[in-house]
Amino acid sequence: MALGTTFDSTITRNELISLAFRDLGVLEEGETLGAALLADAIFKLNMLTRQQDMEGKLLTVVSSAPSSLTLVANTFSYTSSNGLPTNIYRLETVSYRNAQAQDTPCKILTQAEYETIVDKISTGDPAAVFLSAHTAIGSQTMLVTPMLAEVNTQSVVTGSDNGQWKCIKSHVATTTEKPITGANYLLYWESGGTGPSTWAADTSYTAPQHLRLWFRRPVWDFDTATDNPDLPQGMARWLLYALELDLGPAHGLSIQELQWLRSMRDDAWRQLFPGLVAKTTEYHNKALFYSLMLLLLGAV
Repeated sequence: MALGTTFDSTITRNELISLAFRDLGVLEEGETLGAALLADAIFKLNMLTRQQDMEGKLLTVVSSAPSSLTLVANTFSYTSSNGLPTNIYRLETVSYRNAQAQDTPCKILTQAEYETIVDKISTGDPAAVFLSAHTAIGSQTMLVTPMLAEVNTQSVVTGSDNGQWKCIKSHVATTTEKPITGANYLLYWESGGTGPSTWAADTSYTAPQHLRLWFRRPVWDFDTATDNPDLPQGMARWLLYALELDLGPAHGLSIQELQWLRSMRDDAWRQLFPGLVAKTTEYHNKALFYSLMLLLLGAV
């Protein structure tokens, strides 16, 4: 028996849409999708990835790598204008990295917790952050406390590959740290930066202090035909049934067929988030009970 050796199976935007239309009986095998049908499906597919889930929160994913927010001396407020990422939905973890590349966890404060801080502009190593709530994604403000009084300027050098390398850990240079021939250079340098100088041994190179941000962000739109769903692989089944349910009424599906699609969509969601469905089912059952009671009382 032969077994596969990968687990990267996925589907593109247009493959997903074509599959949905074939399931609905609108598209025959091998038939090309018309521009109008495709445009309608793309619009509805992007609406689905923007819809709120059963807890009233946007469908979001955790960033695949931490974002680096370089700190500014004597600055406690950060927005997109001074480096805050524009796609933060909710912070997950934050840490302060000093010039020696040592990390210290920062507490993520609620608004109530932040308001209890008496001196919000004290100086020192950052220990906590507060991300403004009830603000459109991309327009948030993140407040850092304490704020740094001094921030290093990042050194940038030319490596032996003639590329630009920026310092990520302050040090006095030896040949061991030289990019890219030094045995340990990746501990001290990463590719990038502007205005490089020539690397030289016995020179002090500095790295800037910064915050490392892990956060949840909204899923990306389906912009091109070959885009894959920006969701965990297990959600493709839910997305397919949800799209078919949205497209169904415009293509003659009966109430029974729509009910079947709804049950398949809900089953796919239930398998992904069993605890969430149980909680929301209890909520909806209670809401239905109280609604019926109000109707009965009103009829008396």
